[in-house]
Amino acid sequence: MTRDGAIERRWLELGPLFDRAFELDAAGRARLLAEVADAELREALARMLQESARDSRLDEGSGRLAAELIDAEPGLRGQRLGAWRVGRPIGAGGMASVFAAEREDGAYAQQVAIKVLRYGLHDEAERARFVRERAILARLEHPGIARLLDGGFTAQGVPWFALEYVDGRPLTEYCDERRLDVAARLRLFADVCAAVDYAHRNLVVHRDLKPSNILVREDGALKLLDFGIARLLDDGDRDATRTEARLLTPAYAAPEQRDGGAITTATDVYALGVLLHELLTGSRPHWREDASLRAPSASLTGAGAAHAQARGCDLRSLRRRVAGDLDLIVAKALQRDPAQRYAGAAELAADLDRHARGEPVRARAGSRRYRARKFVGRHRVGEALGAAIELAVLAGVGATLWQARAARAEAARADAARDFVLALFDGVTPDESKGRTVSARELLDRGALRLAQTLKTQPELEAELSTALAGAYRQLGDYARARDLAQRALDHADGDTARAGALVERGRVLAAQGQLEEAERDLRQALALAPQRRDGIELRLAEVLSERGRLPDARALAEAALERTRGSGAETERRALAALGGIRFREGDLDGAAAALREALSLRRLHDGEAHTQTAAAEHDLGVVVLQQGDAKAAAELFAQAMATRRALLGPEHPDLAESEFNLGTALRRQGDRAGAAERIGHAVAMQKKLLGPNHPGVANGLNSLAVIAFEQGDLATAIARLEEALQAARASYGQAHPTVATMQNNLAGMQRSAGRYEEAEANARAAVATTIAAVGQDHYLVGIARLGLGNTLAERGRGAAALEEIRAAHALLAARLGAEHQDTLQAQASLAAALRQNGQLDAARSQASAALAAGERAFPAGHPRLGKLRLIAARIAAEGGDCAGAMPQLAAADTELAAGGAAARVDRAWVAVERASCRRHLHAQDADEAATAARAAVAALPFVPPELVAANATLLASR
Repeated sequence: MTRDGAIERRWLELGPLFDRAFELDAAGRARLLAEVADAELREALARMLQESARDSRLDEGSGRLAAELIDAEPGLRGQRLGAWRVGRPIGAGGMASVFAAEREDGAYAQQVAIKVLRYGLHDEAERARFVRERAILARLEHPGIARLLDGGFTAQGVPWFALEYVDGRPLTEYCDERRLDVAARLRLFADVCAAVDYAHRNLVVHRDLKPSNILVREDGALKLLDFGIARLLDDGDRDATRTEARLLTPAYAAPEQRDGGAITTATDVYALGVLLHELLTGSRPHWREDASLRAPSASLTGAGAAHAQARGCDLRSLRRRVAGDLDLIVAKALQRDPAQRYAGAAELAADLDRHARGEPVRARAGSRRYRARKFVGRHRVGEALGAAIELAVLAGVGATLWQARAARAEAARADAARDFVLALFDGVTPDESKGRTVSARELLDRGALRLAQTLKTQPELEAELSTALAGAYRQLGDYARARDLAQRALDHADGDTARAGALVERGRVLAAQGQLEEAERDLRQALALAPQRRDGIELRLAEVLSERGRLPDARALAEAALERTRGSGAETERRALAALGGIRFREGDLDGAAAALREALSLRRLHDGEAHTQTAAAEHDLGVVVLQQGDAKAAAELFAQAMATRRALLGPEHPDLAESEFNLGTALRRQGDRAGAAERIGHAVAMQKKLLGPNHPGVANGLNSLAVIAFEQGDLATAIARLEEALQAARASYGQAHPTVATMQNNLAGMQRSAGRYEEAEANARAAVATTIAAVGQDHYLVGIARLGLGNTLAERGRGAAALEEIRAAHALLAARLGAEHQDTLQAQASLAAALRQNGQLDAARSQASAALAAGERAFPAGHPRLGKLRLIAARIAAEGGDCAGAMPQLAAADTELAAGGAAARVDRAWVAVERASCRRHLHAQDADEAATAARAAVAALPFVPPELVAANATLLASR
């Protein structure tokens, strides 16, 4: 007896409509009702929704509610259907009720599951179709498919069928309960695919694959239920025009099922894709607003920790396991266009098998680098050999061999590739090498020497392999050979794609060599030839533009690439974040730079692991920013980790290793360990000179740091000599108009000023301003730094008005670009206070000095030498205004802070001594003479005494 005749009669149409309502809020359900033109259907659906709202049964889908609204053939229990005695109910769904049953015809004992539909078939043609389809399904005999054993009609014309009884758990529940890892889940999924493929080969599509239709027994054997039942239940031509009446489970239904399209084997592939996503991540696919699929690994956020535990691992490990091939396999199975999916379950299973064996998967575009990496994963001849081929020694060979079957021309190409590969492995066997490990470099050298010999007749292949080898040498730090090979690739390349690849590689080598203008030219030419490689090329270009100081252009490219790939989990996203971090750093946005680089590092660790060169690069770059933020200890830890990884992966001599050692030395210097800093930086510079030559940007930066250390140690002559050498190297690397050149000109001016070489200092300071403006424009914060240096030089020369003009402009520019409380801005504000005092504007000077000191106590770590500088200027202004009582404590604190600055702070500490002695005399203190003696000694110890300090000391002596 039904509670509503319309619900029973029209359940085929109501069920899918009701399941669609499952996904909607109240407003959405109202709109859905309004769209149903059939009054009876709309009224029945409204009653179902109203009923479900009372006890939240809507959340359980249509099946349970249907079981309550439609009685399942009352009185069936205990009755006989065919050879079966109907027993207890064991399940209910939207289309049928399920009962346990036993054979009762005396032939033999057998337990089955009887499925009884919720509607009758009274038309003879419909009944004949049901019998015909049932016979087809009954022929399916596979160990993974629950067999259809029998079927018929009740006295009321309702179809029933008997299925093999399976005592098991739904697949996803079984896996979670046993905490099966990804590999074990994939093995079970392969069994599912095998069963589905068997049915497909017998021209049967399941149409309703979902976890509850895939049961796993205690012994681990699985059975697929209801195979082809949806086809058997589909109401044929009668409902061909009723797209809303399709029999499906919405969460697993392919788009063509929901839209009324053709049902094919690709329809089951879509459901398998949903199931695979659920097995891997614990959740169903997530679709963005633009209908694109969010990568399964990207869906494993913090809330996925429980899913990771159910897979016997932590969240990071699970993300790393799913990212890459598995992401792409799921994505291919879930393509909206059936033609873009795997053609059937067998193809999907084959790709998963290729993934398990470390072979290239069809879901990924077969790039040469990707295929080479997969080749290495399967065929390791020692770690060094694997690393060499990882760097794409064999890039393109695997793909070529595979494609060679297509035509005779390709066969010749494959033969040449094979000969080249075999030539590489001459002498690699233990008997031939006598136990000696064949190094990565040795294989590369063999490849480079034998390219022309083995590939005489294949110039295009020679170009491809030359590009790959150039990349390998670049990563090993041999830029000269890398550049030669990239040029060879260009000479032999035939076609835009090959030329673009060679140009990108040559551009990367040129950038590594510091030849940035030439690198930009190559990358722009490559972009014009291969716009399809836009993201990768534009990010390389952004990095070069950033190095050249063209920051707005660089930022625009990096931000556009990040926007296109945000949340994708792709390599481009990680590279875009890293590039953006470097650009923001050069713009002075330290917090923004740190945020981008921390995200890049997190993604690197997730996708690449700790032992990876790109992870080390992210650690290194973040360390540079953290160091500039003032946390030298945390920066040193990042540099040390990057060094350890780079040494392990790249060997004891490599440009990247030297870069990390150099910056570790810089961090040690900031912590006050000048001896350790000098050792680290000296070693790094020696390595860079050996590997890169004397005119490389890294060498220039290293020499600049060595100059600063020498200056802090009091060796002014060495400091100036090293800085002049650094400036020469920087000009050779960058050209004249580059921010790094300007920075070194400014540094040199400061050291020359300390040596009393004022004319040279002013010339270099003015050159620094001009160079900076030429490189980055009038409004960049670096112009403020340069103008501050010029202003300080003019002030020390006694040219107060000109100094005040430069320093005021510098402070305004730094405040506008970096913020009022940035450390560089506060240094400029203190210099502004000193310049105002020098020009007799004591009240304005006092106001600026007090504000700078108050902000400096927030901006600088306690005890920082630059804080001591701010304090000294404020104390001098207070003393000049007659407030010696207020100045004395500030002078004492300043002296302690300046002491941490080493020899570089000797002049400032002499000023402290002179001002303290003057105040002691002003206050008629008993120790005034003692203080004056100490001041005279401090001044006498200076290698050069600035004119203003000479005058102050003379006044002190005269006041005795």
